[in-house]
Order: sequence, then C-alpha cells, then structure tokens
Amino acid sequence: MKSMLKSELAQAAGVSNRTFCRWFRHMIPNIEKDLNVAINTRDRLIPPNVVKWVCEKYCIEV
Repeated sequence: MKSMLKSELAQAAGVSNRTFCRWFRHMIPNIEKDLNVAINTRDRLIPPNVVKWVCEKYCIEV
C-alpha cells in the first residue's frame, strides 16, 4: 500500500471529497486507537498504514 491523497481515496470510495473528509474526521479516534498514530485532520496525504486500515475497514478497492 502507498500513501494517498484524501481526494484519491475519496474517488476510490466513490464519494465526494467533502463527504470523505467528514467520514475521515469521524474515523480518526478509531484509527489512532487501533494503529497508535497521531493524525491531523488537515493533512492531505494519508500514510500507507492508515490507507490500508481505511480500505480494509470500509471495503474500498484501491
């Protein structure tokens, strides 16, 4: 898995950037707890381990 922009992941999920950013904001506590990483909501680039977690959790094909 590679790092991805939020817009790329939103496109893969089939939703708008705005919708994905809202979803992502609500996912952050779970991501931080499961992966033990700190995530800033304003970052455009999502690290590979977080991309993998989101794709597995929400069945997104990348």
